Amino acid sequence: MENSTYQPIRTLRWAALLATVEAVIVLVFLFTIQADPKNAALLGLSWKRWLLILFALAILIAELNLFQRPQRLLRLVEDYLRGSRLVRRTEIWGAVAAVLLWLVIWFPPQRLKTFEDDYLRLLPLLILVLIISLQYFLVLQGTLKKPVKKTIAQFISENRKTIILLAIFGFVIGSLFVILRLVQLQVGGELPLIFPPSSILTGLQIFSAWVVWYLLNYLFPTLTSKFLQKPRWIAAIFLVIWLAAFMTWIQTPLTCVEDRPGPNPPNDVCYPPIDDAVYSIGSFYVGLGEGVYNQWLTDKPLYQVFLATGQALFGNEIDRYIIFQIAILALMPAVLFYFGAQILKFSGSGLLAVFMILKGFNEIRLYPRVAGMNVKIENSEGLLTLLVICVAILLFRWLQNPAQKKWAVLTGGVLGLGILVRFNSLALVPLILVLFVWVSPKARRPLIQGSALFLMTLSLTILPWFITARNANGTS
Repeated sequence: MENSTYQPIRTLRWAALLATVEAVIVLVFLFTIQADPKNAALLGLSWKRWLLILFALAILIAELNLFQRPQRLLRLVEDYLRGSRLVRRTEIWGAVAAVLLWLVIWFPPQRLKTFEDDYLRLLPLLILVLIISLQYFLVLQGTLKKPVKKTIAQFISENRKTIILLAIFGFVIGSLFVILRLVQLQVGGELPLIFPPSSILTGLQIFSAWVVWYLLNYLFPTLTSKFLQKPRWIAAIFLVIWLAAFMTWIQTPLTCVEDRPGPNPPNDVCYPPIDDAVYSIGSFYVGLGEGVYNQWLTDKPLYQVFLATGQALFGNEIDRYIIFQIAILALMPAVLFYFGAQILKFSGSGLLAVFMILKGFNEIRLYPRVAGMNVKIENSEGLLTLLVICVAILLFRWLQNPAQKKWAVLTGGVLGLGILVRFNSLALVPLILVLFVWVSPKARRPLIQGSALFLMTLSLTILPWFITARNANGTS
């Protein structure tokens, strides 16, 4: 046993020696941080600083002890080779340490506001703990559990096509980036490569969400497309995603800018959080019983009714009835998850929902710079997006079952509601009909009946609103 484990023990001793050097570097860094005389407890350093120093010193002593006494490392090697629970725990902690190390390094300290200084002092110690954890994980995983048997040349020869494709893809992406950077195309005074001119997902957000999602799939292998077909789990995850979106968006502050002056008393909010005064005024007329078209020519009657509903439930104050809008639009990530998991059988549908939640967060937080439409201001784009996702779900059901007329009826009705929110969604009608004909060219009878029911329901949803519309003179 001693001969078979000599090499792993020597590798672990080198890891312990490297961790010792890293601990020394962190100790030096902690001592060189500028002291604050007001909080000095001993030798000009505060008690918080001494606590960090003592913790780093304990790590240093522990790593020196491991280096000098390899019998403890021998016990670790034997447990790992026997396939004990330590293997699974090490794999889990290694994955968690890698994710946390990435987040700790790239997390903007200014987000913590008053705790920024404390975080910067704690940061070296956090990095030290995570790096040491990751080092031991790589040694155990690479040296003991998964020994590397192939050389780089063998790996390249066995995966030549994949490597060539990845190289070509990387070259194309790199060339495109260089071309755009040289062109220096500006949009509104900003370089799109530095700051995109619309609501965005940052590279860190995309990578972090992907890593967390991959980690969840690793820790919970049952989180697959088959698992997502169970109705009770679909309902539970749907509710969790909706709640996460609602809480994230409602807690994200919407910055006061030129078109939103304030904050003003009595509620210290920026007023008015609207995109167009027509929506707000028209919705108040609806609440007063004056109808949707009270001298207002608008192509968004249903959105005014939507706002009026929020006013009836939460009150007429704009910062209160906007809560109703946030709660409804928070269904978008949840409905998108249902669409991907139940209709498309896509196990990564939860990741799509997370991306939409992050996108909504960016739209609110970056509103002063990108003027992105978000759930905290009165705009019809959000409600239309929700309805279009619902149309996609119903359309897929219709395409899967052309003979079932209910899907044609529901698709036409929901798309009609979307047209009443924003009239430009009428452009989807010919696309849907062409798609239905293309998918079911031989099923003539279901094709004719379904198309007729789709157009009939669409017309019955739209026409009453336009027929009853009257201006101040009573003219249609």
